[in-house]
Amino acid sequence: MTSLVARLTKISVQGYILINDFFAHPMRIFFLTACVCVALGCVLFFTPFDFVSFHKFAFLALACPAAYAGFLFTAVPDWANFSGRLKPHSVTMFAIFALALAASPFWLNLSYFLIGIFWAYLLIFCAVLLALDKNTDNFSVLCVLAAFCALSFAYALSGDERFLRAQIHVNAAAVAVVSFRVSIVTAKEAFKLEAARGENLSGNFTAEDMSQAVFAPNFVYKNLAVTALLIFAAAASFGASEEICAFISLGCGFIALARLHEWHYACLLKRHFIAFYYLISLFLGAGYVWAGVDALTGGTGSQALHLIAICGVMGAVMLIFNVAGLRHSGQELCFLRLSRIAFALLFCAGFSRAALANLGWAFYIVAPAAFLTLAFVLWAFDFYKIFRDNEFTDDPE
Repeated sequence: MTSLVARLTKISVQGYILINDFFAHPMRIFFLTACVCVALGCVLFFTPFDFVSFHKFAFLALACPAAYAGFLFTAVPDWANFSGRLKPHSVTMFAIFALALAASPFWLNLSYFLIGIFWAYLLIFCAVLLALDKNTDNFSVLCVLAAFCALSFAYALSGDERFLRAQIHVNAAAVAVVSFRVSIVTAKEAFKLEAARGENLSGNFTAEDMSQAVFAPNFVYKNLAVTALLIFAAAASFGASEEICAFISLGCGFIALARLHEWHYACLLKRHFIAFYYLISLFLGAGYVWAGVDALTGGTGSQALHLIAICGVMGAVMLIFNVAGLRHSGQELCFLRLSRIAFALLFCAGFSRAALANLGWAFYIVAPAAFLTLAFVLWAFDFYKIFRDNEFTDDPE
């Protein structure tokens, strides 16, 4: 009996230490929570609930907010040179998040309102830190958070589906904002790996050249993409005509595709983490072009939007989970085997839902739900162990 009590006490202490660590470093708790919400959003299709409404809620109001909170709670303090405690903020926001989830089966509009409060808290947190640091380089982050906040409250108070659909485009804008910084990090890592080979590159560049190389993505394209996507979200929210939305969608798609030329170098594209980034950007741009053409020809755009949401938005979320999770756990930027399989499954989910949906329920619902659930479960399986066994580290750069 004494041995059992001692064992239970040890487990309880270890659990408390782990939970405390996860909340002290919010990236960990919110990333893993987002994975649970993705799985929940997929499993709901096989329950007797109003699965369409809850599916939208799970992805747009649970998984994405948790993912962005985890990233921004890690990135913004670093950008703003903030060294204070994050645990009180993470506990408060997790409590708001949990209340929204608990209320969802009974009063979905209240849940969306609580998520609006969640976004407002994150917006104020980021704005205060950036203002105190006199940091004017991250205004686009605040714009995206303000848009999420406004749309969540607008949908909670009106129930108008336009405000919900517009969040997809704000998510795409968030991807454009966050991926700009991620692209710099991943490209720099690719240059380091190329320099480590110690070989001449195309007869022009030496390993020493590569060690000093800097990747500078075009910030004008990034700003154009974010602006166009936020305009699209506003147009969709305020009932602009199908033709106007179609042309804005085409513009968003072509801007996204134009940004791909920055990666057309063998030393970059041969790295798996950049190849994944490239495919995500390609699907995002192609999805918006497809949505624009579909709208002009009388289509619904549903399949194109799911390509954007799954391969573009959720693909970017998965990319950020891997890059941030590895770099802030003292690990090399080399995606684990299960993470690479997870990306393949995610792309299969998007392809099935977007291109094969007309073939029947199996391709329309079953395959995408299964692939997407498994993708995030595989990631969580690997990274729970990484988070458990490794101290949180600052960004190595």
